[in-house]
Amino acid sequence: MAILCASCGFDNPPGMKFCGNCGTRLKLDPEPPDAGEFAGAKVQPFTSQFGPLMGADLADRMRLAGLELAGQRRNVTILFADISGSTTLAERLDGEDLYEILQETIQVLANNVYKYEGVVDKIIGDGLMALFGAPISHENNAERAVRAALDMQNDLLQLAQKIWSEHNLELSVRIGLHSGPVIIGSFGADDLMLNYTAVGDTVNMAHRIEEAAPPGSTLVSEAVYRQVRSVFDCQQLTVLNPKGITHPVVAYRVLNLKPRRGVLGSQEGFSAPMIGRDQELVALKHAAEELFASRRGHFAIITGEAGLGKSRLINEFTSLLDTHQVQVLEGQSLAYRRLSYWLFRELLYSYLQLPATTSPLQTRERLARCVFQRIGIQAKEALPFLEHLMSLPQSDLDAEMRLKSMDASQLR
Repeated sequence: MAILCASCGFDNPPGMKFCGNCGTRLKLDPEPPDAGEFAGAKVQPFTSQFGPLMGADLADRMRLAGLELAGQRRNVTILFADISGSTTLAERLDGEDLYEILQETIQVLANNVYKYEGVVDKIIGDGLMALFGAPISHENNAERAVRAALDMQNDLLQLAQKIWSEHNLELSVRIGLHSGPVIIGSFGADDLMLNYTAVGDTVNMAHRIEEAAPPGSTLVSEAVYRQVRSVFDCQQLTVLNPKGITHPVVAYRVLNLKPRRGVLGSQEGFSAPMIGRDQELVALKHAAEELFASRRGHFAIITGEAGLGKSRLINEFTSLLDTHQVQVLEGQSLAYRRLSYWLFRELLYSYLQLPATTSPLQTRERLARCVFQRIGIQAKEALPFLEHLMSLPQSDLDAEMRLKSMDASQLR
């Protein structure tokens, strides 16, 4: 008899103890042993000398998932982040000031790890090591890790400005990433149990790539680059010869998000005919023909497991459309985003034809110009809501106060 997950509603096959979709512990009859005593393991809370580093829900999912993965081989993406020039900071700062800076820096790094559902494996002096793909795995572990790295660099800019103004010292972080197989588990025995961690050559390679990264930059290995090149602009560096590695290593410097996401898994210079999706493609083409004829909108919902070719089908369909008759806009809302209207925000950015690196003020100017061209004087009423939807600074202070006075239902 299937077991229904109370958290996400997923139907789990008989014998499952944890949900195969979200990792939540399933309620069985009779109730299994308490998670904290499972198999005699002593489960420690996911905290550090810097305090709690993740929400209770995510920590619980990771703890429960990790109990069943002890000593197993997993493919993960490893992220190492380390403060550049920490020796200079230690020499020129009072101990209390140094501790405060390290605490704030590690908190920024850790927050971005958990933002993308990774886990901090360990805090190493003035840096950290993080795992993406264990205990909880996703189909885009490498992409999540790189997004976390870029957000780390961006979030640290404000902290670096504060340290410069107060102490006249520079703060920057080097980040390195590598993907590959590791052994995951808790090492030690009984009361001498060490923390849940990953070991293997993949960990060593990620650390060496981080050491080779220039201050303030993010370097990724060839293994990571192959997985994320459709999402991020990267610059190939000269071949590295990291300490302790017997063979040359090709590394790529991550620059920024691409203005438009490419097709995941596509190969440059390679194409092949789409096979086995004729019926679905015909249905989409028929909907487009009705759209052109009746000028009435249509919805088409495409669902399926990862890797079945949903993105390929959409790209094949849009390539057949007459761009003189219809404008194609694209938006994506990823699993780790918690904003309900993110998809519509992405569609607006696509409509405005703005790259991801456009400043908020430039975006606001472009938005106002397009809205006035489309709806004229009514733009004054619409703009505050569109600016709010796109997380832009409000151009009208009175409208901003009005929006703040609305409850969520009114704003929707």
